Amino acid sequence: MDFQLSRQSLVKNICRNTFTGFFASLVFSLPAQADMTLSRMIVDFQSETLHHQDVTVFNGDQGNLYVTVNVFEILNPGTAQEKRVPVQDMKNIPLVATPKKLIVPGNSQKNVRLVSLEESVSKDRIFRVNFSPALGKLKARTSGIRILAAYDNLVIIRPEKPVIDITTERKSGRIVFQNKGNSNAILQNGYQCHPEKKKQCEKLPNRRLYAGNTWELKTPFSGPVYYEVDDGSGVKNRTFGAADKKLTSR
Repeated sequence: MDFQLSRQSLVKNICRNTFTGFFASLVFSLPAQADMTLSRMIVDFQSETLHHQDVTVFNGDQGNLYVTVNVFEILNPGTAQEKRVPVQDMKNIPLVATPKKLIVPGNSQKNVRLVSLEESVSKDRIFRVNFSPALGKLKARTSGIRILAAYDNLVIIRPEKPVIDITTERKSGRIVFQNKGNSNAILQNGYQCHPEKKKQCEKLPNRRLYAGNTWELKTPFSGPVYYEVDDGSGVKNRTFGAADKKLTSR
């Protein structure tokens, strides 16, 4: 069967089953409070992994929790031109979340499956999957404020051969990082030490460098900075701003 037709059929079946199950369950009422947590906040589709992964939604309250799930693609991630676009094109949809609406019973959990429909990409495609708890009707005698937190799940679809190529340029009081590769990595647990007082060190901020990103970091001292570089498949210790060896691939 043609891939395009099979993909449209999959999306239609997902949507039909999702809405049927959700509206058939609307006879329940939402509690006065809701406590939603997710099993993870990052989903990383790599070439060697399955094309579907699950995120578990936990309800820590006694009553039912209503959740709506929406998918957005992030264009130009990590730049001033970053844009959040709803995924709505049913013919060319790259990422599916199912179900899109769910009810999690009290003190229970349910899975939301994320399905990547991409056959191949030349560089990372970045998405945010929004999990929003919904409010039911308040009872007449109910008073107070109800605060429900929504969550954005970061979803990464990586190319078959991901390359992280982070280079640096030293300037007065700062270091400029650039990712010239086709995939992203996060710089974490960074620090820099005084060139003469080795025990005097300062923590540095974390930063995810998407493909093509440039980041200018003000540094407290002169000399190199140290980071752990996590590319989704492992963590490597890197030294930047000195004798800098490039991390060119996994």
